[in-house]
Amino acid sequence: MPEANVGPADLDLASCVREARQHWPAIATDEEAFRRHLMSLGRPRPPFALDAFLAAACSAGDGAALQVFDAEVLSRVMGSVGRVDPSPAFTAEIRQQLRVRLFVQQGGEPPRIARYTGDVPLAAWVRVIALRLAFNEKRGGRDKAASLTPPESAALDDPEIEVLRAQYREPFARAFEAALAGLPKDDRTVLRLYYVDGANIEGIGRIFQVHRATVARWLVRIRTDVLVQAKVRLAEQVGADLEEAASVMAALAADVDVTLSRVLGGASVRVA
Repeated sequence: MPEANVGPADLDLASCVREARQHWPAIATDEEAFRRHLMSLGRPRPPFALDAFLAAACSAGDGAALQVFDAEVLSRVMGSVGRVDPSPAFTAEIRQQLRVRLFVQQGGEPPRIARYTGDVPLAAWVRVIALRLAFNEKRGGRDKAASLTPPESAALDDPEIEVLRAQYREPFARAFEAALAGLPKDDRTVLRLYYVDGANIEGIGRIFQVHRATVARWLVRIRTDVLVQAKVRLAEQVGADLEEAASVMAALAADVDVTLSRVLGGASVRVA
């Protein structure tokens, strides 16, 4: 007899848990615990649900889940750390720091792994944290303030950037959509003129009856505002902190202008 009041979301969740049981039969986390975990994150149907299940089990301290994490996630991520410094001692140090960062409660807060939302693959999410730890360690442990162009961005080779681009493309675009939606109307108009309609700063200056230098300052300010807000939105979406979101933004810096053009192109302002 079918259960009453079971909707598509419940069926999807049950299917996900069954699949997880097939992959990892030793993990004890059940469907109800997984549902509570997702609801606490505001992500009832994450795109990468199996990864979210594994993270939920790890956040609950499930020993079998932690073993799976080591074998299936951490082992893939440490190759990226090895490109920062291939020495076994360095890799071992970052592995230990990563375990502490992800699984140890700090200040009464849940372990960091509990913040993973399932919006990107778990390995991609962990890779960003691991690279941030690795670069900080190479700088001697100094925790520099996050910026949109951190020096470590140059250390990522092309395959690494392509992995991040593929796995963060959708959250990256959604972050820019949200950031642009929060701009004042005139700021959005300036960006559309520049990025979509191809107007130069002289042309925009004629439209707004201001000097080209003023338009140049506007563009710098507006673009900076968008990048800062997009970084915040990206961090919120994927359960990262601002430094980790800044690392993703830096790795995908070449995609910023294209993303702005595509998002703004939905309501282009034509130049007379």
